[in-house]
Amino acid sequence: MRTNLFLSLFSSFLLTCAFYPIQFSLLACVALVPFFYLLERTSARGAVLWGYLTGLLVSSVMVQWSSLATVRDNVIFIFVSPLYLAVYALTHHSLLKRSRWVVTLLVPLLWGAKEILQFFTNLGLWMTSLGWTQSSLLTIFSKHFFLAGPVLAVWVVFLNMLFLSLCKSFVQRKNVLVPTVAFVVVLAVPWGWQWLHGGWGNRAGQHFGLHRLSVDQPPVIESFYNMAQPVLASHYH
Repeated sequence: MRTNLFLSLFSSFLLTCAFYPIQFSLLACVALVPFFYLLERTSARGAVLWGYLTGLLVSSVMVQWSSLATVRDNVIFIFVSPLYLAVYALTHHSLLKRSRWVVTLLVPLLWGAKEILQFFTNLGLWMTSLGWTQSSLLTIFSKHFFLAGPVLAVWVVFLNMLFLSLCKSFVQRKNVLVPTVAFVVVLAVPWGWQWLHGGWGNRAGQHFGLHRLSVDQPPVIESFYNMAQPVLASHYH
């Protein structure tokens, strides 16, 4: 009980430090590790309870800078939005029966789906996405992807899963090379994308005879963006 409470508090603390106003972006890459380890230690019922508690702790702090207009909005954000993390925790716990690498691949996608669902049901704030902790990358990605926040969140959660696997490898004295290489490679992916689409990529393309990758959005993305305008308006006005 005490260990689980510590893991929940520690993960909540790291998450809040990763967001504004502290904005320690690198913490986001490891902030969920204690929470994910907690889910491996507890039962399905415990996953729901600890998921809600962790979400409640984070939302209670983040509401201080969310600038929500009414008391009702603040209450909903604090007490209702953690339900998404509770449901996520239960689903995450149910996946643990699968192989380690299947879980490592599925969990980030599950988290991304949670963020999209939370945003479009108006029970969450767009800036509470884990992707918003990566402000420098978000500035670049948001020019090309409407769902830049959840996309970067999937990347961040994937890093958390790899770091958890790396920690287990050290503790169990197994081969740490695979999770270490995977962590470094995944960490470098968005920066490589930035390199290809930014000034460095243009200069490299001129030097090596390569062409800059196209960043035009397909019509389906533009239609999705237009459909989402009312939802965006409800969040920012």
